[in-house]
Amino acid sequence: MPVHWVPEAPLAETDLVSLRIWVSPKQELDWTRSELFLKELRGLRHRAAMEVIGNQASIALQLLCSRVDQPIIMPAFRSQFELCALSEVASDPIRDAPAAEWQGSVYHDHYPQPPCSHLLTRPYVELQRPPYTALAAAMERLPPPAVCLYQVVFSPARWNWHQVVASLFDAEYAVKVLQGLPWASRYAQPLPSADQRQLALQLAERPITTSPFSL
Repeated sequence: MPVHWVPEAPLAETDLVSLRIWVSPKQELDWTRSELFLKELRGLRHRAAMEVIGNQASIALQLLCSRVDQPIIMPAFRSQFELCALSEVASDPIRDAPAAEWQGSVYHDHYPQPPCSHLLTRPYVELQRPPYTALAAAMERLPPPAVCLYQVVFSPARWNWHQVVASLFDAEYAVKVLQGLPWASRYAQPLPSADQRQLALQLAERPITTSPFSL
């Protein structure tokens, strides 16, 4: 799968804003709200990030974004999580750490293993519980002054992901059908993304002149 990651120059520290997420215990949380929230961020001009920062003392959720994108993120968040709130924070344990403490920091990047089409979530099965419970359980065992930062960076949707995933399924299907089958290339094979309803309609309307079971 091609990586659609467009290089972008880092923003200045003064151009970034951290928005602390305050979650109400009465707020209904489900994966559909989160997905709709992300879909409403198509107008972002720069990348944004969801961050989980904490240790045994406290764990905080926040959004990191450009100041020019703040007017887009705040109403989008409010529309899906009406009982929650976003408030700008001037500092956090990560950005307040002295420069000398960064010498002992450790980073690790996680990327999904290909093929990405096989990693599509099954929301009604896998997302019955928040996916960050394991992360929170690990953070609450981390003694201060150590701090853990978990950051998910996402960019504005500038392409049709549905079309990308459909192309992956079609390509994989074509490989499985044609590989090792010399006769398959002589017959047209419908792809998974093709509209099968039209084929079924053509079959239903085709007149039958002879019966395969006639003697």
